[in-house]
Amino acid sequence: MKKIILGFSIIFLVAGCSLFPKKEKVYNIDYPPELRKVNKLIVNKKTGDAKIEIQNYLNRAENIHWYGHAYFLMGFLYEVEEKPELAIKHYREAIQHAAAYDNVVEARALYNLSFVYERTGNWQKLVSTLIDLLERRQYLDVLSGQVETPARLAAAYAVIGRMDEAKKFHKQARENYENMVRQMRFHSSRSDLSKALYYLGLSVFPREKENFSDLKTKLSLGQKYLLASVESAKGGWADRAAQSLEDNYQRLWAFIQDYQKKGLSHDPMAKMKQKQMDQLVMASDFYDLVLALRSDEFPMGNVNLAAKEVMDGSQKWLARIENFANSLQLGPETIRTHPVKQRRLMRYVDEPKKPVRVNKESTALQETSVKMEKTKSESKKDSSTDKGAETPLPEKDPNL
Repeated sequence: MKKIILGFSIIFLVAGCSLFPKKEKVYNIDYPPELRKVNKLIVNKKTGDAKIEIQNYLNRAENIHWYGHAYFLMGFLYEVEEKPELAIKHYREAIQHAAAYDNVVEARALYNLSFVYERTGNWQKLVSTLIDLLERRQYLDVLSGQVETPARLAAAYAVIGRMDEAKKFHKQARENYENMVRQMRFHSSRSDLSKALYYLGLSVFPREKENFSDLKTKLSLGQKYLLASVESAKGGWADRAAQSLEDNYQRLWAFIQDYQKKGLSHDPMAKMKQKQMDQLVMASDFYDLVLALRSDEFPMGNVNLAAKEVMDGSQKWLARIENFANSLQLGPETIRTHPVKQRRLMRYVDEPKKPVRVNKESTALQETSVKMEKTKSESKKDSSTDKGAETPLPEKDPNL
């Protein structure tokens, strides 16, 4: 994590004033030499000296225009030192000062602050920070503003169980990404692309009391982007994406293995069979998820060793699920003989056919007529029983 943060510093801090483009109304205010010196100290990893210089600048400076920059740099240094509380404090100071002078600094401080909240697991604060950042997305690069930020917001909503909002922002990020790819509207490093795709994976954050259905939904929406993240770069975010995919598959598998049928039954054998049938349904859903991932193999067109390992792992998952399904011994008719895409493992579940209901009025009339016919037939049956059975007349010969 420190390597990633320091890499960020080299890219964005070495340039001094070019890091934060100034607003038009204050364009001719020179970037302070003290802060230029701080940037050089950060690049040279002299964080202690850099903090002293920033504090001296804040104590002496008469022009508060660059205070937002100074507080941003201080927050950044505390983030590198893994002191989240101090990093949060100084990033918020940066946001407060920069709001009046430089929206780019404000957006960058919000962006960094969101990662501090993410690492500390403060999901509610992360959501509110990302919402504020979305309102300032024009001050970020296109990929970060249009794809990464809404994707991260979707993932944050998912971890707190608000799946409707998660789907909404994931759809926004997904559509933005697909439009950008079609129109070639962005130029980005492979690392940044891998990061955006990692967060499009949606299922990057596990949450407490998550159920099988929610996790399956998250994977169905996001797993292909985790694979694309793996294929778009080497190491860093790509490794996280591969690990996230494997971790979530393991969690799905644990749901199936640990499943317990709710409710009591006087027949232990019947209860066991129903549990196994439910497990087979869940295993079937998992099987189809893995097949769907394999159909999206190499969507980025970049075959690398890590992506091949993901594909090899998916093949092992298919075999593992099939072996589990066979071990349930529910009968050969419940397992399909050949893996066919989009076909379920289980066949025995026959859903009852429901009559087509055109509208309430016609349905009511239909039900009334059925009841009347039933009443008539019952009354005839009762009358015939009282009179005794009648001898049926012989059929008339048509030749006579």
